[in-house]
Amino acid sequence: MAKEKNTTESVKEIQSQEQTTKEIENTEELEKSIQAYGETKKQILEIENGYNEKIGDLETEKNEKLQPYIEQLEILKNSIQDYCNKRREIFFADKQNWKLNSGVLSYRKGFVSVDCKDDKSAIAKILKKNNLEDFATKTESKFKKNFLRMKLELDKKSILGDTEKAYKITGLKTKQGEETFSIEPN
Repeated sequence: MAKEKNTTESVKEIQSQEQTTKEIENTEELEKSIQAYGETKKQILEIENGYNEKIGDLETEKNEKLQPYIEQLEILKNSIQDYCNKRREIFFADKQNWKLNSGVLSYRKGFVSVDCKDDKSAIAKILKKNNLEDFATKTESKFKKNFLRMKLELDKKSILGDTEKAYKITGLKTKQGEETFSIEPN
């Protein structure tokens, strides 16, 4: 604590000076300035570490207090979802959500996405299949000579717009995202 107070006084003294730099006259002053710089950095780190430790303690305390509530929430969610899954054809036959007095229960389909692990090989296949390899190489070469870069990439939005045609041309498939269940209390 005394060290922190001493540092605070040093900082206030430095801040009260109007100049932002101090002219160093010789190597002895240079050595002292470097030493002072190192000590100041150490003091900053000590203060930061102290606060980081306090933050860590608070985070741990928060997590310990929240844990029983999180566990209870999971039990309730699983029970509600199990009830709805068993009666899904009754309550969700022609709709995605069910409005109750206490809240809304919903089933949501995940987003459809393009199933492509390696864009580069997919692009190479498309170029080859459509006899565009030479065109792409020549165009890229011309661009480079003029300090331009050409980047070929899959137009995933278009692929999702016409999946059948895209599959015929690219061979890429789409995949449906995972369905989720949500509970929105009032």
